[in-house]
Amino acid sequence: VDQLWESQGGDIGAVAGHGTLTSGAAAANGNNGKGIAGVGWSLSHRMMRVSNASSGGAYLSTIQHGARTAIEAGDRVANASYSGVDNASNLTTATYIKSIGGLLFWAAGNDGRDLTYGDRDADDLIVVGATDSGDARAGFSAYGVFVDLTAPGVSIYTTKAGGDSDYGGASGTSLSTPLATGLAGLVWSSNPTLTPDEVEAALKAGCDDLGAGGLDDTYGYGRINVLESLNAAGPPCPGPITYCSTSPNSFGPGALMAWSGSTGVAAADLQLVASGCPPGVLGLFYYGDTEASVPFGDGVRCVGGSPGTYRLPPVVVDGLGLATLDVDVSAPPAGSGPGALLPGTTWKFQFWYRDPKGGSAGFNLSDGLSVPFCP
Repeated sequence: VDQLWESQGGDIGAVAGHGTLTSGAAAANGNNGKGIAGVGWSLSHRMMRVSNASSGGAYLSTIQHGARTAIEAGDRVANASYSGVDNASNLTTATYIKSIGGLLFWAAGNDGRDLTYGDRDADDLIVVGATDSGDARAGFSAYGVFVDLTAPGVSIYTTKAGGDSDYGGASGTSLSTPLATGLAGLVWSSNPTLTPDEVEAALKAGCDDLGAGGLDDTYGYGRINVLESLNAAGPPCPGPITYCSTSPNSFGPGALMAWSGSTGVAAADLQLVASGCPPGVLGLFYYGDTEASVPFGDGVRCVGGSPGTYRLPPVVVDGLGLATLDVDVSAPPAGSGPGALLPGTTWKFQFWYRDPKGGSAGFNLSDGLSVPFCP
């Protein structure tokens, strides 16, 4: 039952109840008239059981494996409410997790130590301390240059493992950490185009400053503030929309534009897609800053521009009639000059393709795709 998904027979049942406490703080379902609501109250979440011991104790390597597996499976944040934060292997795990698009949060610990290991701004691990109801450092909470920020960690009302209606208070950095993790998930859900670094920056920018003015070694950047971090993350980028009309071709009713990835320039993962094209033909995506609807070839030109339009590298349509292109925002014309795809700009894209069997002109076009670009 170890290291298996639940659907494969893996056991995710509680052995100590600790994970039930932390999961509730991070992401208990809200707006349902039951129990409590976690910070990420409307987000999906998964439990990664890392212990078979009644005490709940676990090896660091097992905890790290659980965190890596979660992010590799598509999760955006991983929470480790365990001791042992100041270990080099946690930093390498956090760096790997960030490299594949996630963030790793780890509890500062309940031993009241001054964590002198590492530097909050020179690593990829987010270390969370605890505050009390008076916004002072909880007496048990570790602190120091390794701590990034703090969250409430005293008498946190949350889910318990005694049954569906079992709730109660619990204290520790094990509770403050999932509050911060849940906030990271909430920020990401509000603006999915953000990178891990941008989510981390939004969390820190939104913190309420406590203790000595500015960054300090007791509270780090301060105590988390949900509203301010959401504001710091900025509004979500509206998604691309299609417009104009396509025209029948030799393969079927016409080519249609679509996309995958994101429209965040920093993410640099936008892929343009055109489906319904004649297999094996040559084509290219091009773009401009205005919409048009002008007969052209055997179709309709949906893109115009001032001072003009810009061509992306040619592609060959595959055997299923799909044309795809990963947009390189670092190379001309998309990366520089008048055709640069910059945050705050909106560009119109279309796919032009050869179709010698489709009509007298021998070429055709897809419909149009309007793409707003965000930071």
